[in-house]
Amino acid sequence: MSNKALQEAAEKIEPYIVEEVDADTGLHIYKLSLPKPLYAELQHLADREHISLRELLTRAARLYLALDVLAQEPGTYYTRHRPGKPDEIIIFPL
Repeated sequence: MSNKALQEAAEKIEPYIVEEVDADTGLHIYKLSLPKPLYAELQHLADREHISLRELLTRAARLYLALDVLAQEPGTYYTRHRPGKPDEIIIFPL
């Protein structure tokens, strides 16, 4: 996914995220309101993976953090293997 695509996705989702901080615990609580089409797409992915939508979003956040770490190291690369298709090499930073 390109930086432009990520930016467009972020711009579409940003108005639907509300952050609250629990005064007692200091925990940051995010409420995510999704438009129906986006919710349907995410739920479809979760169903395909046989996981909850919450788990899908948690995995997405962890993946983003891992990619950010990779992006900090110039020359780092990732090889994507898919059965029946040629390998793809993704070089960081993107």
